[in-house]
Amino acid sequence: EWPAIAPCAMPASAVDALVGDLLAAERPLVVTSNVGRNPAAVEELVRLCRRLAMGVFESVPNYVNFPADNALYQGSQWSEQRQHPVLAEADCILVLDSDIPWIPTVNRPSSDARIHHIDVDPLKEKIPLWSIPAKNICRADAATALRQINDCLDTVHIDGPAVEKRRAHYAALHAARETVLRQRERVPSDVITPEFLTACVREHLDGETLVLNEA
Repeated sequence: EWPAIAPCAMPASAVDALVGDLLAAERPLVVTSNVGRNPAAVEELVRLCRRLAMGVFESVPNYVNFPADNALYQGSQWSEQRQHPVLAEADCILVLDSDIPWIPTVNRPSSDARIHHIDVDPLKEKIPLWSIPAKNICRADAATALRQINDCLDTVHIDGPAVEKRRAHYAALHAARETVLRQRERVPSDVITPEFLTACVREHLDGETLVLNEA
């Protein structure tokens, strides 16, 4: 019989600080895992990334967080034992609803990166095993926070040429990643590869197909 609890919002000072860092960044990046649990948050994230040309990188994604065919999408990471170049080159990172945005022993941002962390549970109170060296940490609902950020951007000047430069950079990386993926899907010469198998299965899928993966 409890009424719904209103979602938490970001403090105004945190919104201003984040927007200031995003506008000044050359390689802004969003790292997320779970923002897609609320479709309204995805809409706000797409709006934000399009207007600022921010790259989006998924870490152990559990939802559809961002359109994978969008030129700003920079792929995902799971348990690869390597440094991801997109994460390494980012100078401003927004960690949004992610339990494990990176594993610092093998894959981490630059020490100079300005990091902002927004999550419904930023302290991970039930799994207190790590912390993010963030400039700002906010306990907030993703859709609400993203709406606040977009509203703030409506009131400031956005450098159009800088945005287009970022857009071209991330689009080139997106295209290069797509090329590699298509190459991996080609008919293998010796054994069936996961990429080739996935491509074959995809040819038989339609909009009514449900795929379950227990691998």
